[in-house]
Amino acid sequence: MELVSEIVVMDTDIDVFEHMNYKRYIDHFEKGRADWFIKIGLPYKLMAEKGMAVVLVRLDTQYIKETRLGDCLTMKTRSEKLGTKSFSLKQAIYNEQGDLMTESTCTFVMLNTKTRKGMPVVDEIAQHFPVNVQA
Repeated sequence: MELVSEIVVMDTDIDVFEHMNYKRYIDHFEKGRADWFIKIGLPYKLMAEKGMAVVLVRLDTQYIKETRLGDCLTMKTRSEKLGTKSFSLKQAIYNEQGDLMTESTCTFVMLNTKTRKGMPVVDEIAQHFPVNVQA
């Protein structure tokens, strides 16, 4: 499952080098992941109410090209790999010309919030991963 979001680089995204600061990419990626969970019908709040959470255990981000104030970007968030208790989402940000600006892979572990231990990935998440990407 893929979610497409739009980003306009604002002055609050810019650092002293006049390009988007690396931390702002991470903020945009986090928003994209939260929106992905909302789109599949399992927002963070609902997970908490059900006694489960997804815990980010790895974030691998590659910055390829700089983005500047006013740039209009497209971010894609998609399911990538599914394991027994973990899964990963792949995210990429493109400029208006379709050039890849940055990409990130984040790996999550399902957590039972009562026992504070890993648990199998719930069907509400697993169903959004193609069968051929099982880890």
